[in-house]
Parts: sequence; C-alpha cells; structure tokens
Amino acid sequence: MDKIFKVILPINVNQDFYYLATNVEIGDLVEAPFGKQKKIGLVFAELKNSDFPRSKLKKIENILYKNLYNKNYRDFMIYFAAYNIAHLNQIFNLILPNKEIIQAKTRKQDPIIDPDNLTFLQPKYSLAQEKALNKLKNLAQSKQFSVNFLHGVTGSGKTELYLEVMAEKLAEEANSQALILLPEILLTKQFIDKFYKRFAIKPHIWHSSTSKKEKKRIWQALNEQKIKVVIGARSALFLPFKNLKIIIVDEEHDTSYKQEEKVPYQGRDMAVVRALKEHIPIILVSATPALETYRNAINGKYNYIKLTERYAGSLPEIQIIDLKKEFLAQGNWVTEELKAAIASKLAINEQVMLFLNRKGYAPLKICTACGYRFKCVSCDSWLVEHKKLGQLICHHCDYKLKNISICPACKAEDKFISCGPGIERIAEEIAQEYPQARIATITSDESKNLNLIKELFTQIEEGKIDIIIGTQIISKGHHFKNLNLVGVIDGDIGDVTDLRSSEKMFQLLSQIAGRAGRESKGKVLIQAYNKNAKFLQALLTDDLENFYAEELLKREKYYLPPYSKLVALIINSTNKLAAENIAQELSTYLKKIPEVRVLGPVAAPIFFLRKQYRYRILLKLSKELAVAEIFQPIKGTIDKLKQVSVKIEVDPVNFM
Repeated sequence: MDKIFKVILPINVNQDFYYLATNVEIGDLVEAPFGKQKKIGLVFAELKNSDFPRSKLKKIENILYKNLYNKNYRDFMIYFAAYNIAHLNQIFNLILPNKEIIQAKTRKQDPIIDPDNLTFLQPKYSLAQEKALNKLKNLAQSKQFSVNFLHGVTGSGKTELYLEVMAEKLAEEANSQALILLPEILLTKQFIDKFYKRFAIKPHIWHSSTSKKEKKRIWQALNEQKIKVVIGARSALFLPFKNLKIIIVDEEHDTSYKQEEKVPYQGRDMAVVRALKEHIPIILVSATPALETYRNAINGKYNYIKLTERYAGSLPEIQIIDLKKEFLAQGNWVTEELKAAIASKLAINEQVMLFLNRKGYAPLKICTACGYRFKCVSCDSWLVEHKKLGQLICHHCDYKLKNISICPACKAEDKFISCGPGIERIAEEIAQEYPQARIATITSDESKNLNLIKELFTQIEEGKIDIIIGTQIISKGHHFKNLNLVGVIDGDIGDVTDLRSSEKMFQLLSQIAGRAGRESKGKVLIQAYNKNAKFLQALLTDDLENFYAEELLKREKYYLPPYSKLVALIINSTNKLAAENIAQELSTYLKKIPEVRVLGPVAAPIFFLRKQYRYRILLKLSKELAVAEIFQPIKGTIDKLKQVSVKIEVDPVNFM
C-alpha cells in the first residue's frame, strides 16, 4: 500500500503538499506532479494519519537522488525556516539550484575525482602563527560542534592557518569534506592560486558566476562523495554535502554574507547553525570582526584565537589629511599632500591604491540656470552620472537616461555641472596629474565580467598597473606585494541611517589600509573633514579593543544588537494609502505583544523605490524571544495580502 509523504516544493507558497509513494524515503529528491507540470520536490516527512483523504493525492513516480538531504540537513532547514520567518517551500526554493543542474548527468569523460588525501606543502610559520595554529588545531580536533574565531591583523597569515586545520580535519576519515565561504567572488582568483600552491589541486568554486556545466559536475560529484573542498559565496552553504567535517567563514564581518532578496538571511549566522546541526567545528575569520562575533569571543561563547602581528612587513603608518585645512584646487578632489605621496611612490616603481566608495562620475548633475536635477522615475533618488557610459543611472533600480546637454526644464544648453566626485572623476583627475601612469578602475560593475577582473588582477600582480582606483570591492583580502600607498579620498563617507555606520566605517577603512605594505613599509593617507571621528581615531591608534568597547556600551544603552534582536518589516505597494493602512494595522497588532518594542510605522528613507511606496516598522526584542511565535498568528494573512507585500527581515543590516 502506498504511503503518504509530505513533500517540499520550490515555490513561494505557504502551504504543505502531500503525495502517495511506494519506494521513496525521507530525504529523497523526486519529481512531483503539480498541476500539468512536474516539479522537483524533497520528501520531508511521512504522514502516519490513516484518516487523511488519499483519493485526492497524486503519486510520485520518479526519484532523482536517493537520500540527498540527510537528517542533519533537514534539521538545518527547519531551523533556517523558523528563524527567518519563512515556509519550508520558500527555503527549498532558495537552496535548490537550476533544474538543469540537478537533472543532467555529467559526461563519463568529464568526472570530478579528488584524491583521497590532500598532500600539502607546509609553509614556514612565525612563532605567533605556530602558537595560534596549535590552539586552533586543538579546538577543532574534537568531533563535535564548536565556534572558533580566528582574529588576526591584515597580513598575519590567517588563511595559511585555517587551511592546515582544514587539511587535518579532512584526513580524519575517508570521504571527508570541507566548505570555505568567501564574501566576494573577486577573492577567488588569489585564493585559488594560494590553495593550488598549498595542495597541488584546484578547489571547486560555487557562486553565481560559476557556469551551469561546472555546477552540474560539482552537484553530481558531491552526491557521489568525490569532492573534498568547495569554496564559494554564501549560496554554497546550501550544497548537499554528505560528510561535511568543517566550515570556514573568511572575512566573517562582511555585509556580502547578508542576503536581502527573496528570503533574507545572514549567511555567517546560518553557517554557524549548519555547523551546529552537522556537529562539526566552524572557524570564523576576520581582522575586523562583526561586533556580535567580537562580543561572543570576549565573553567565551566562541573560542578566541588571536594573531597580533603581520607575517611579513609591518602594519602601515596611517595619517589623516584634514580637509578643513588642506587646500583643494577648484574642481579637484585629491589634496596636494596625497598627490605628492603618489608621485614619490611612482618614482620608485611602487604601486598606489585610491579608494572612494562611490561609482560613476558624479552623484548629482544639476542645471545652474534653473536648478533642475535628474531624478529616477521609479525611485526617490537622484540619477548618478556615468561619463564613460554616457548615461545617468539609478543605483537602486538601474533606470537609465542618456546624458544630455540641454536642460529638460528651462531648455538652457551646456549649463549642467557635476556635483561631487565618483570613481570616474577621481580617475580623470589622476590621469591628468600623472599622464604616464598606468591606471585601472575597479568597481562592482567590472566584477560582473570575471575574465576582465581576472586579467586586471593579473596585471596588478605583474606590476603592469601603477595606480588602482576603486570602490569597496578593492578592500577585500587582496594581496599585492608592491602596493605601499593607499589613499582614501573621502574618509567621512558613510550611511547615517545605519546603526552600524561607525562599525562598518572602521571595518572598511581598516581593510583598505591593510592592502598597504604587505611585504615592506606601507603608508595610508585618509582625507577627511572630521578627523576626530571615533573610527578614524581608532585607526590612527590601532585600538580596536577600546573602539569596540565604546560601541558595545552604546549598543547596550539603546538596547541594540548584540544586546537585543532587531526585526524589520518593509511594507510595499503601488498604492500609497494601502501600504500606509497595512503598516498601521501591523503596528497596532505588534504593540500589544509583551516584551516587544515597536518603532514606526514610518516612511522609509527611500520612500518610493521601484515604483512602490514603502513603510518600515522596526521591532526590538529579547534575543531569547522566538520571532516565529510573534508572527505565527498573522503570517498566513500577510502572505495572502493582494495589493500590499510585507517583507519580514530578521537581523537587518540595511535600513533604507
């Protein structure tokens, strides 16, 4: 007699589905009839209720993979869904790759077979590294869950240490596997080179730009337990490892681990949960930890391993250039002091990096005759001028307008001025100042073309680029041995709406500064109007501990994370009144719940975004309070709203 199974389907529906089947088991990946189609489904549980109406149930005929998702993984899914206020269908939709990747078998002549044992070249360690390595090995040896935070200054050799610990974990038993998470795919080139040098095999890479062909190979090989190590972005966390023995989260503080679309989640935290459910150690790695990670480490919740000195070279000298005192020529954005430092480095064939976290040529273009500004038609935001593309672009919805010289309002010609600098404007100024210099600009736009970005990094490593000008993307873990000067164009830039703005600025500028002097003496010059900002003073004095202590006191005073949990509700609609009414109703309901502080509703800082009106509600609650229980009575009603959508985001990092 056929059994009844609960099957999870990859659809955005808050509803359970049941099917009849004979030869399936819990954890199997199957094809389930759904209307006139067939959908990939996960057999999640067996229904024992004999009174369930069987006559209306369809039957599963085709099994794609046997026991693909084991009990540990299914427990992880249950926790993930509850914590992030989502149905299991939504979680499955998030974790399941493209249908073609799953169903297609790899060709026999193109298999993945990793060696049983990783033989590796052991580097020469400093005394500080040896001490940290021995401690990390001892902590990770136990065949049980532990969170280990490896905290080391930039250039201290953290990667070498966790790679050795990983290799030892893989050697413990046959078919062992490891996962290394990186925040950006741009980090993978140098990382792959380092990995290959160490182990003489290339790791398997999983991220959004990995080809379907390669993903097919990885998926099949994982199922056959022929893969030892996967390196990837946050989506690699969801791969169905059969024998995972260790997880490593590099640059754990990076906001790229936070997903904000579909089901919002914090990848770093969910990696800790997966390690918990797999009963394995996890290593979090950073020079500038997230405040939550740092507090857990100093309180003893996480094992704390520190590296306080660089493996080679020394920490760079940092200076602040006071823009209130320094003269800037009309139309210029680089001070004479910074220009002189650039010239001195170019004269001795050393490389320079300039940082400004703003894409395009200028953030605003305005008509001097009438004051007209170019605004997005779908958002409450000004269009950013991109001179190279000849376009004005909205960085929120990607609306584009051709760059024109005649004002649409007053018809004046050639009266536009570009206000403020973007990365293109800095490159223009630098090219005029140093016409012989070889300049490369790197932003997230270039990073979309992996071949282009690999070529750029190869040129930098080979000394064919003199000046690197980039946005936040250049701060992340790159090691350029001849780069000995870093210039920050605007050290004050930050998001004032963000409760983590000081923490993020300290992390960002510390990471940028860490690119200088990796193998010799480096220097960092930061242009800023407020040189007394606490994050800048902490950089100058290399005083992370006191800066973090002050930030923690401030968070505790205002009952903010890590002393509480935040939950954001974003209410969207093309109908302004409908969005406002639902926001008010939700606020009224939530204010009746004990131990929950409700802020709002208020219009979001960007009130009109992608043709939708937006209201925000922010909840402060105890970390021990289960968020799922708060929304359980109303989640079904929220999901069925017609004109209005409500996104519930636990642990938000973006308050726009």
